[in-house]
Amino acid sequence: MKYKKLLVGMVIATTLTGCTTVADLMGADSATLNLSAAQSYNQMLTEAKQKQILDMTSATYKKVNRVFLKMKPYADQLNQTGQKFDWQVAVIKSNEINAYVAPGGKVVFYTGIVDTLKLTDDEVAAIMGHEMVHALEEHSKNKVGAQGKHLLIWQ
Repeated sequence: MKYKKLLVGMVIATTLTGCTTVADLMGADSATLNLSAAQSYNQMLTEAKQKQILDMTSATYKKVNRVFLKMKPYADQLNQTGQKFDWQVAVIKSNEINAYVAPGGKVVFYTGIVDTLKLTDDEVAAIMGHEMVHALEEHSKNKVGAQGKHLLIWQ
């Protein structure tokens, strides 16, 4: 329940910028971005498996996945993008202190952020919620729209 409150609070605290319309006009609609992101995410997974850096068994993976599975239903409830997300999470063995999300709900955590900072489940949930809000608010789409506005202004 506390994860739901965290995610709802993050969604409420974040607002769309209006760049979405420009992105749509540039052909960067939600479905297209989500499909492209899924393809890139799958390619990243393939490469991570080949390099043996895809973590699927450690305590860090189990923590991140446990939190992800608890938060996913709430993220689905808050999805107002018009596109169903195929939420997925990957944990990459790396000392990098980072996590990110790609359009359509492809979340990536590096073991470094969890292990180096010795994150609790609640702290992982805060980061997870932050990343989920990026996807739900379609910040990648807004970024494309903002770039499009910039191009239109300078031409």
